[in-house]
Amino acid sequence: MNLATDERPTEFDQFVGNESIVKSIKRGLEWGSLPHAILITGNSGTGKTTLCNLIIDNLSVNKEFNLHFIDCGVTKDIDSFRKIVDSIKAPAFGGS
Repeated sequence: MNLATDERPTEFDQFVGNESIVKSIKRGLEWGSLPHAILITGNSGTGKTTLCNLIIDNLSVNKEFNLHFIDCGVTKDIDSFRKIVDSIKAPAFGGS
């Protein structure tokens, strides 16, 4: 049993901490008005990956989105990050 993955929250109501951020994200999901990019930062173990997974899971329900999760803990050098960003085939804001 891996506590970090087995006991990870699967719903926003199970997520502990950052209540105002979670409330804003839940409201944005309900209204369909999330920003086109969300940057989540913090110390190790504060729930960044869990929160990202919850957002992705809730966006994926009955919808098709072009979602990209970039873990900067793994992708540490700027050249690797630029390659990832350049490979994303997403339209510019307001584009088609």
